[in-house]
Amino acid sequence: MSWLWNLVKSLRLITIALFVIGWNVLCYLGMSLNGGAGRIVTIPSAVAMTVTCALLAGLAFTTAALPAWQRIALRPDADPAAARPGLLFIGFLGTVLALGGLFSAYDILLGHT
Repeated sequence: MSWLWNLVKSLRLITIALFVIGWNVLCYLGMSLNGGAGRIVTIPSAVAMTVTCALLAGLAFTTAALPAWQRIALRPDADPAAARPGLLFIGFLGTVLALGGLFSAYDILLGHT
């Protein structure tokens, strides 16, 4: 779990705050398209959640790979190599969740809810 702590202490506070706010807004959009809380059973909500997870994966992979994004997201005194494992883990997690969202949308489309 030290990789997670290295990631958290390397990120700027504004990056963390903007991520939490953006994530919650996009998840709220997905749930509101579903008609409220509960299992996702509509195509628009499944697409919204898939896009949310894909954005999470893209943001994490982009920040892990590109120095320009690292300068934006990480503190000036942070070591990008220390934050990279956490960013890659979040990227892979976002990819798995996005693929799960695609399969969920496909099942909803076929009527297997």
